[in-house]
Amino acid sequence: MDELVPAEKVAKDTNSVRRRVWETGRRLAQQIGTEPPILILVCQEGGSIPPARPVDALYATRSRGSSIYPAVQNLLLAARNYGLGGCLTATHLIYEEEIKEILGIPARVDTFALIPLGYPQDRFGPVRRRPVDEVTYLDRWGVPFAAGGAASGASGHP
Repeated sequence: MDELVPAEKVAKDTNSVRRRVWETGRRLAQQIGTEPPILILVCQEGGSIPPARPVDALYATRSRGSSIYPAVQNLLLAARNYGLGGCLTATHLIYEEEIKEILGIPARVDTFALIPLGYPQDRFGPVRRRPVDEVTYLDRWGVPFAAGGAASGASGHP
Protein backbone atom coordinates (compact mmCIF):
# COMPACT_ATOMS: atom_id res chain seq x y z
CA MET A 1 0.00 0.00 0.00
CA ASP A 2 1.29 3.46 -0.87
CA GLU A 3 2.14 5.92 1.84
CA LEU A 4 0.02 9.01 2.40
CA VAL A 5 1.42 12.00 0.54
CA PRO A 6 0.68 15.59 1.60
CA ALA A 7 -1.46 17.54 -0.88
CA GLU A 8 1.26 20.20 -1.21
CA LYS A 9 3.71 17.60 -2.52
CA VAL A 10 1.15 16.13 -4.92
CA ALA A 11 0.27 19.61 -6.21
CA LYS A 12 3.90 20.21 -7.23
CA ASP A 13 4.25 16.87 -9.05
CA THR A 14 3.30 17.64 -12.67
CA ASN A 15 3.16 14.12 -14.16
CA SER A 16 2.02 11.61 -11.58
CA VAL A 17 -1.24 9.68 -11.43
CA ARG A 18 -1.68 11.11 -7.93
CA ARG A 19 -1.49 14.62 -9.36
CA ARG A 20 -4.10 13.85 -12.02
CA VAL A 21 -6.43 12.26 -9.45
CA TRP A 22 -5.85 15.22 -7.13
CA GLU A 23 -6.71 17.74 -9.88
CA THR A 24 -9.83 15.83 -10.89
CA GLY A 25 -10.84 15.53 -7.25
CA ARG A 26 -10.27 19.25 -6.81
CA ARG A 27 -12.62 20.05 -9.68
CA LEU A 28 -15.19 17.67 -8.24
CA ALA A 29 -14.75 19.15 -4.78
CA GLN A 30 -15.45 22.61 -6.17
CA GLN A 31 -18.76 21.30 -7.43
CA ILE A 32 -19.45 19.41 -4.20
CA GLY A 33 -18.46 22.47 -2.18
CA THR A 34 -15.73 21.05 0.05
CA GLU A 35 -12.61 18.97 -0.18
CA PRO A 36 -13.48 15.77 1.67
CA PRO A 37 -10.65 13.61 2.99
CA ILE A 38 -12.08 10.49 1.36
CA LEU A 39 -13.83 9.97 -1.97
CA ILE A 40 -15.41 6.54 -2.46
CA LEU A 41 -16.16 5.65 -6.07
CA VAL A 42 -18.85 2.97 -6.31
CA CYS A 43 -18.54 0.77 -9.41
CA GLN A 44 -20.16 -2.25 -10.98
CA GLU A 45 -18.95 -4.51 -13.75
CA GLY A 46 -21.28 -4.60 -16.75
CA GLY A 47 -23.25 -7.66 -17.73
CA SER A 48 -21.98 -9.84 -20.56
CA ILE A 49 -25.19 -11.66 -21.55
CA PRO A 50 -26.94 -9.94 -24.47
CA PRO A 51 -30.67 -9.41 -23.95
CA ALA A 52 -33.09 -11.61 -25.91
CA ARG A 53 -35.68 -8.85 -26.38
CA PRO A 54 -35.52 -5.03 -26.48
CA VAL A 55 -37.60 -4.85 -23.30
CA ASP A 56 -34.92 -6.95 -21.56
CA ALA A 57 -32.30 -4.38 -22.52
CA LEU A 58 -34.43 -1.58 -21.09
CA TYR A 59 -34.98 -3.52 -17.88
CA ALA A 60 -31.28 -4.36 -17.58
CA THR A 61 -30.29 -0.73 -18.17
CA ARG A 62 -32.69 0.61 -15.57
CA SER A 63 -32.25 -2.06 -12.90
CA ARG A 64 -28.59 -3.02 -13.23
CA GLY A 65 -27.43 -0.74 -10.45
CA SER A 66 -30.48 -1.12 -8.25
CA SER A 67 -28.63 -2.94 -5.48
CA ILE A 68 -25.87 -0.33 -5.42
CA TYR A 69 -27.92 2.46 -3.92
CA PRO A 70 -29.18 0.52 -0.88
CA ALA A 71 -25.56 -0.52 -0.26
CA VAL A 72 -24.49 3.13 -0.46
CA GLN A 73 -27.24 4.06 2.00
CA ASN A 74 -25.98 1.38 4.41
CA LEU A 75 -22.45 2.74 4.07
CA LEU A 76 -23.68 6.28 4.82
CA LEU A 77 -25.66 5.11 7.87
CA ALA A 78 -22.64 3.19 9.19
CA ALA A 79 -20.41 6.23 8.57
CA ARG A 80 -22.79 8.46 10.50
CA ASN A 81 -22.68 5.98 13.39
CA TYR A 82 -18.93 6.69 13.54
CA GLY A 83 -19.41 10.45 13.35
CA LEU A 84 -18.59 10.74 9.65
CA GLY A 85 -20.67 12.69 7.19
CA GLY A 86 -21.17 11.85 3.56
CA CYS A 87 -23.63 11.99 0.73
CA LEU A 88 -24.45 10.19 -2.48
CA THR A 89 -23.42 12.18 -5.54
CA ALA A 90 -23.21 11.52 -9.26
CA THR A 91 -21.32 14.71 -10.12
CA HIS A 92 -18.33 12.61 -11.16
CA LEU A 93 -20.24 11.32 -14.20
CA ILE A 94 -19.33 14.56 -16.00
CA TYR A 95 -15.70 13.40 -15.79
CA GLU A 96 -16.28 9.64 -15.76
CA GLU A 97 -14.03 8.77 -18.70
CA GLU A 98 -11.16 10.84 -17.31
CA ILE A 99 -11.56 9.32 -13.85
CA LYS A 100 -11.69 5.80 -15.27
CA GLU A 101 -8.52 6.47 -17.27
CA ILE A 102 -6.66 7.90 -14.28
CA LEU A 103 -7.67 5.03 -11.99
CA GLY A 104 -7.26 2.31 -14.62
CA ILE A 105 -10.92 1.26 -14.44
CA PRO A 106 -11.75 -1.02 -17.40
CA ALA A 107 -14.36 0.04 -19.97
CA ARG A 108 -16.64 -2.83 -18.90
CA VAL A 109 -16.96 -1.26 -15.43
CA ASP A 110 -19.39 1.59 -14.83
CA THR A 111 -19.25 4.08 -12.01
CA PHE A 112 -22.52 4.77 -10.24
CA ALA A 113 -21.81 6.99 -7.27
CA LEU A 114 -19.15 9.17 -5.72
CA ILE A 115 -19.33 9.48 -1.95
CA PRO A 116 -17.40 12.30 -0.31
CA LEU A 117 -16.82 11.17 3.27
CA GLY A 118 -15.29 12.97 6.23
CA TYR A 119 -15.84 14.52 9.62
CA PRO A 120 -18.36 17.38 9.47
CA GLN A 121 -17.38 20.88 10.60
CA ASP A 122 -20.37 21.04 12.91
CA ARG A 123 -22.08 18.40 15.01
CA PHE A 124 -24.94 16.41 13.57
CA GLY A 125 -28.31 17.74 14.60
CA PRO A 126 -31.81 16.50 14.20
CA VAL A 127 -32.82 15.76 10.64
CA ARG A 128 -35.78 17.74 9.36
CA ARG A 129 -37.95 16.15 6.73
CA ARG A 130 -41.21 17.21 5.16
CA PRO A 131 -44.25 15.37 6.50
CA VAL A 132 -44.94 12.10 4.70
CA ASP A 133 -48.34 13.30 3.45
CA GLU A 134 -46.59 16.13 1.58
CA VAL A 135 -44.29 13.82 -0.35
CA THR A 136 -46.38 10.68 -0.97
CA TYR A 137 -49.40 10.03 -3.16
CA LEU A 138 -52.02 7.29 -3.26
CA ASP A 139 -52.64 5.42 -6.53
CA ARG A 140 -51.93 8.46 -8.76
CA TRP A 141 -49.56 11.40 -8.76
CA GLY A 142 -51.09 14.31 -6.86
CA VAL A 143 -53.70 12.28 -4.94
CA PRO A 144 -52.91 12.96 -1.27
CA PHE A 145 -51.92 10.07 0.94
CA ALA A 146 -53.01 10.45 4.55
CA ALA A 147 -50.26 9.13 6.81
CA GLY A 148 -52.78 7.65 9.25
CA GLY A 149 -54.84 5.83 6.63
CA ALA A 150 -56.31 6.02 3.16
CA ALA A 151 -57.04 9.38 1.57
CA SER A 152 -60.65 10.43 1.24
CA GLY A 153 -62.21 9.12 -1.94
CA ALA A 154 -59.46 6.51 -2.29
CA SER A 155 -59.92 3.27 -4.14
CA GLY A 156 -60.73 1.28 -1.00
CA HIS A 157 -57.31 -0.22 -0.34
CA PRO A 158 -56.96 -1.56 3.21
